[in-house]
Amino acid sequence: MRISTFLILVMLSGVVILLSAVSPVCAETGGIWAYQGAYSEFSASEAKSFAESIHRSEEPEEVPEQASGAENNAGGRIRLLEPLQGTVFPKDLASPLFWWSVASDKPNAWLLTVSVGDSPVLSLVTSNERWIPESHHWSMIREQAQAVSGGSFSVALSAVGGWDGRTIEQEVSARFSFSEDPVGASVFFLRKPVPFAVGQAHPENTQWLLADVASAGSAAKVMDGLPICGNCHAFSPGGQLLGMDVDVDGDKGGYLLVKTSKDVVVGKGDVISWNNRPTPPPAQYSFGLFTALSYDGRFAASTIGESSLFVSLEDKAFSQLFFPVTGRIGVYDTAAKKHFDLSGANDDRVVQTAPAFSPDGRTLAFSRAPVDDALLQAVLSGQVKGEPSSSSIHALNKKYPIQFDIWTVPFNQGKGGVPEPLKGASGNGKSNYFARYSPDGKWIVFTQSPTGLVLQPRSRLMIVPAGGGEARPLAGNVDGMNSWHSWSPNGRWLVFSGKSRSPETELFLTHVSEEGVASPAIRLFRYSAGGQAVMVPEFVPESCSGLQTVRFGFPLDGSRQVKSGNTR
Repeated sequence: MRISTFLILVMLSGVVILLSAVSPVCAETGGIWAYQGAYSEFSASEAKSFAESIHRSEEPEEVPEQASGAENNAGGRIRLLEPLQGTVFPKDLASPLFWWSVASDKPNAWLLTVSVGDSPVLSLVTSNERWIPESHHWSMIREQAQAVSGGSFSVALSAVGGWDGRTIEQEVSARFSFSEDPVGASVFFLRKPVPFAVGQAHPENTQWLLADVASAGSAAKVMDGLPICGNCHAFSPGGQLLGMDVDVDGDKGGYLLVKTSKDVVVGKGDVISWNNRPTPPPAQYSFGLFTALSYDGRFAASTIGESSLFVSLEDKAFSQLFFPVTGRIGVYDTAAKKHFDLSGANDDRVVQTAPAFSPDGRTLAFSRAPVDDALLQAVLSGQVKGEPSSSSIHALNKKYPIQFDIWTVPFNQGKGGVPEPLKGASGNGKSNYFARYSPDGKWIVFTQSPTGLVLQPRSRLMIVPAGGGEARPLAGNVDGMNSWHSWSPNGRWLVFSGKSRSPETELFLTHVSEEGVASPAIRLFRYSAGGQAVMVPEFVPESCSGLQTVRFGFPLDGSRQVKSGNTR
C-alpha cells in the first residue's frame, strides 16, 4: 500500500506517530482559507494545521453532482438545502446563505470549497451547517467567476470525520452561476404577526419595509405603528403613485393614492373610498380588494361589491381562508376623480377579482368564477362565520371549493370591451389568479392552486404568454406555497412570497430568462422574522428609489377600526 503522507498526532499524554495511507487535501485546494464556528476560535497556526491534516482515503469516491428540486438528496446523506443546484444569482445580490444537513451523525468538521473552473478560490473549515460568505469573499467569487467561466462556479461540501477526525467521509457538489442581469431595484413589503387574528387585533405591529438586495444589512423601516388596519400596497409602474389599503375612520374600503417622494406625507385628500359609489347587491359595502394601478397612475382598478368567504384560523402556516364569492371590477379615475364600473368585468353572474394592467394600459387581466349560489348562501346566512378557528384549511378547502380562471378585457381608457378567457390560465381544472404582466408585456406570471385564492397550500407560480398559450410552472417554486409576485423593472427577476423552511411566509427571488425559463429560487433570508409573515413584495420603480418614510399627516382613530357592519 502506497504511503502518501505521514500524519503526526500530538496528544496531551504524549506523542504518537502513525503511518497512514491517506491523500492530502491541502495540495488539491487553494485560494483563500477561512474558518468558522469552533474553528474560528483556533489560533491561526492551529486552524491551518487542522486544515492541512484533512485528507481523503487512498481510493476517494467520485464526488456526485447534486440534483435540484425533489431529487435534492437522492442517494446521499448530505443535503444542500439552499441554494439549490442551478441557482442563478444577480450580480448585485448581497452574499446568500448556504445551508446543508446530514442524515447521519454530525461530522467532526465540514470542508467547503468554492471553485471557478478547476481552480479553488476559497476553502472554508467550519463546525456549522450554515455559511454566509463575507462580503469581500462573495465579491471575489463573483469577479473571478464572471472573468473566467462566464459566471459559473461550483461548491463542494465534504463531511470530515473518521477514526482520526480528519478523514473526508462523504462529499456532494453543486454548480451555480451569476447573471449579467442586475436586480436594479429595491423591494417594498410588509411584515405582520401571524396567525392572521393576531395581526388583525394588533395592527400597530405591522411594518412596511424597503430592502436593497445589494446590501448585507436588514431592510429599512418605512412605516409602522398604525392604529388602523393596512394591507395590500402597489406602486404605479411609472413610479408616480403609491397605493395602499387603509381603514381610515373604520372604512374597510379606504384606499390611499399618494404621489411618491422621499418622505411621503398622506393627507386626508389622498384617501379615497371604494364605498363612495353605489354598492352592487347583495354586498352592503366594498372592501376594494387587490387594487392595481395603471402605468401612468391615472387609473386604479379594484374588486368592489364583494361578498367574501372568510374564516380566521389558528394555524400559523395557513391562518385564513379568504376569497370573494361576488364582485366586479371598479375603476377610479384619478384625473377626473370619479368611480365607474369596467364594462366586460361587471357581470353579476360571475365574481371578478384581482385585476392587473398590461404595461401599455390597453388590457386588463382579472380572475373570474361563476357565482356559486351555495357558497353565497353560506356567506349570507352566517354559516361560514360559525366555522371554528381550529379548523384546517385543507378541510375547509374541501367544504368550500372554488376555481377561478384568468380572463382579459380591453381597457379602452375605461370604456372596457368583450372579455375572453386566457388560454393556459383558464379551463384547466385549477384555480388561477394574481396575473402579473412582465414589463415588456410578453409574459404573464400567475398563481395556480387546486382551489381558492390567497394563501393556498400547494399553490405554485405559472408562466404563460401574455396573449395565451401553454402555461408552465416556474423552476423557482418552493415546496409549501408560492404567491404574490412582482417583476423587477428590467423584467429579469421575480420576487414572491413563499413557504419553504418556515410556517411563516418569506421572500424569494428567481431569475426569468427572455425565453421565460426560471431558475431555482434564492431565499432572501435577511428579511425574515420569527412569528411574522413577510408579505406582498413589490419592486419599487427606479423613480421611487429614494423613498424613506411614509406617514399620515392627520390623526388616525384606531377605535373606529371595527365599524359595525364593515369588518371582514
